[in-house]
Amino acid sequence: MDAGHKSNMWMTYKEAVARGGHVRRGEKGTQVVMWREWKPKNEKGKDNEKEEGKETKSRMYPFPWTLFNYDQTEGVELENAYPTLLKVDPTEVHMRAQDFVDAASVCPIKESASTLPCYSPSEDLIRMPSKELWTEGLDRYYNTLFHEMIHSTGHKSRFDRIESSRFGTDPYAREELVAAFGQGILSAEIGLDTAKLEPINAAYLKHWAQNLRGEPGLLVTAVNAAGRASSMLLDRARPMPPPESVDPDKTAELVRQIDAMSVEKGQEVAVS
Repeated sequence: MDAGHKSNMWMTYKEAVARGGHVRRGEKGTQVVMWREWKPKNEKGKDNEKEEGKETKSRMYPFPWTLFNYDQTEGVELENAYPTLLKVDPTEVHMRAQDFVDAASVCPIKESASTLPCYSPSEDLIRMPSKELWTEGLDRYYNTLFHEMIHSTGHKSRFDRIESSRFGTDPYAREELVAAFGQGILSAEIGLDTAKLEPINAAYLKHWAQNLRGEPGLLVTAVNAAGRASSMLLDRARPMPPPESVDPDKTAELVRQIDAMSVEKGQEVAVS
């Protein structure tokens, strides 16, 4: 959108050629970074399982790529190059957000008379102002609640990530970055109005990142932690698979066997 493109489809130069077209002369690409997992190789070219008696851990390395928007190409065969955005009913999104909160929360959420939302590691409890107090709307409410839910994954009984709850310290700032990235992931996944939320989340990230300018690689570490935290919550919210169909005849036979066993042993067996 910033560059004036109408398509959200991107490709490398080689992919444009492979799809029967080419990038127009004079077009400038957009630099992106792809993170790939890498493991050290031994002399035989195989992954090292152990190094000096220790398990060799894989590492994530950034690989730069140059992409071109579909609008910068000619002759490229691509289905649905200009996808139509679906109209979203905010009420349905907020219902989905509440269903997610009910299913995913790892600690109690208590409505508070205070206007300050927070997560208390000592109590393992989230306090949130009532929805009626959120004049900015429910998108802002759930975006903030997701922030506190990410914090709750850092409890010592879970990821044990929260080093300090004292405002202004470096550990506090690091945790705030994790929560800020995590809430962005959850808000996008649930379908909140990110166009309204992005400026708020970006300003929050900028504020806490300034506290930790002397830590190169901090943002990567924070994003990784946010990914693990959001994955934990999303996994908890995924619906359970439907139960397998039950054969009435087999069930009746099982009940008869249990009854017979209870008679032989002179015991009563409750079957539910």
